[in-house]
Amino acid sequence: MKNLFGFEGRIGRLNYFLVFLFTVIVRVVIFVLNPDSAIGSILGLAIFVGCIWLYICAIVKRFHDLNKSGENFWFLLIPLYNVYLALGMLLFRQGTVGVNDYGNNPVGNNSSPVAREAKSVSVSGTKTEHKGLSTGAIWGIIVGIFVLAIVLHFMFDAPN
Repeated sequence: MKNLFGFEGRIGRLNYFLVFLFTVIVRVVIFVLNPDSAIGSILGLAIFVGCIWLYICAIVKRFHDLNKSGENFWFLLIPLYNVYLALGMLLFRQGTVGVNDYGNNPVGNNSSPVAREAKSVSVSGTKTEHKGLSTGAIWGIIVGIFVLAIVLHFMFDAPN
């Protein structure tokens, strides 16, 4: 990932998820440590702002991977729609294959849609059918179950 703190270029789903995970872990650690000194608070705030900036850059680059403008970032401020954007588009939707308006494919698969279509045709000339759940749907179910488990844990195991 070149230019981690800039808005140019594209990143794939995995790198987006890793940036998200890193920023969440750092923010949780800062919250748990909660430094009492003024220097610790200033350092914690600086790290927090850096993590937010890093995550915003990752969001913009992920939109670029979907061949959408980074200005779509502002749609994340709309309640409920932001869940669709964050999970449905940024985390689970495959980016544009090949070169788009924002650069080369970060995954390295720069074949055109025509080449992908040709690869999906079997020897007999008929298009192969894919049955079952997509990888995105499976990950969505896993994340949903994980979030549900956390919510249920805090609902029933929270101290009174």
